[in-house]
Amino acid sequence: MRGGLFVWQHQLQRALAESGQSQPYSTVVSSRSDDVKVKVGSSGHVVVNIHHPLTGSGQHSPIILYLPKGPITSTALNPFRSNPNEVLPSYSNATIVQINYRLSTSRKFPSPIHDVLAGFDWVVKHLLPIQQAQARIGIYGGLIGGSLATALALTECHYPQTKRPSISALAAHDPILDWTGLSSTATSRKLSSKLKATPGTAPEQEQTDALLAARNAFFSAPASYHDPFASPLLFFRTASTPLPASQSVADMIAEMSITGNPSSFKSPDIEIEECEREMEGVRQSKHRKYHLRYPPVALSLRLPYMRISMNSNSVLREQGLEFAKCVRRSIGMYEQERSAKLFDNDDDENFDEEEGERRVRIVEGNAGHDMMEVGRWFDDVLR
Repeated sequence: MRGGLFVWQHQLQRALAESGQSQPYSTVVSSRSDDVKVKVGSSGHVVVNIHHPLTGSGQHSPIILYLPKGPITSTALNPFRSNPNEVLPSYSNATIVQINYRLSTSRKFPSPIHDVLAGFDWVVKHLLPIQQAQARIGIYGGLIGGSLATALALTECHYPQTKRPSISALAAHDPILDWTGLSSTATSRKLSSKLKATPGTAPEQEQTDALLAARNAFFSAPASYHDPFASPLLFFRTASTPLPASQSVADMIAEMSITGNPSSFKSPDIEIEECEREMEGVRQSKHRKYHLRYPPVALSLRLPYMRISMNSNSVLREQGLEFAKCVRRSIGMYEQERSAKLFDNDDDENFDEEEGERRVRIVEGNAGHDMMEVGRWFDDVLR
């Protein structure tokens, strides 16, 4: 054990030295974290924080990647009641690696996706054991961090037979799984508030407004949030809304007012908002969502264990429930067939219709953001 621990310490010390830092790594529990600057192509660096495992098991401890919730400041959307870095190490017996992806109005999507991928590659290179088959990797995040964590988990979940580093467990709390569905959510909330005042409407609308503001701030165009790496639910189905037409409603109204057809458009600005709502209604009525087969048979991916949690009054609750249903459907319908085609396996006698239910757990209410419960869950599935 001590020999393995020495090797693991030496690997990290070398990584710190390569990053221009001389902080030695210690397995003694403390509030200190080792900070590493990881190069992201030609786009600067992303900072990675390494928090120590309490057990001092070093090389043989699992690794949990933690992605912060992102720059959403609304108090109506606060997924964590405690700091994951202070609680997860003791209850998961794992090394916690926080990837501080960059996201701002000047550094929009897909920039954070590139940061997370660079951080993951760094962890694989420097922190995993020499024999990759021993690697046990989990990932955790909420809100935007939950979205990024989900996308990474869905694309880096390789079968053990491939001998590739793989994420085997995902925990996400109130993840944003479908940015494309927010406009319809906002419309329905506004209509319901006009027709009937219901308890909780005000905070739900505040959440929706905060999410829409974030979408407008952090995506340069609708195509960016129609990307499955930004809206992971789109790995399993088509978008909630189609991509907007290239010509905006405002442009069309302005054109009609200039040509005088129709004559009722005397001032473009007056009717724009009303016309936008009508056009949105037309798009919604004509647009249908379809299931997609994911992962494709050709990819050697096995969907990881998942813990999807939501606050009971969250506007993201329906997304979480739908996502869990889609993943369970994929596991139940396709996984056994995919395994047989990839590895010439006979039918897995341990696989049954309940596999999806066992592998994908849904948690609602206060237990969802209980860091102790999250840590225990990781300790169980990564053991």
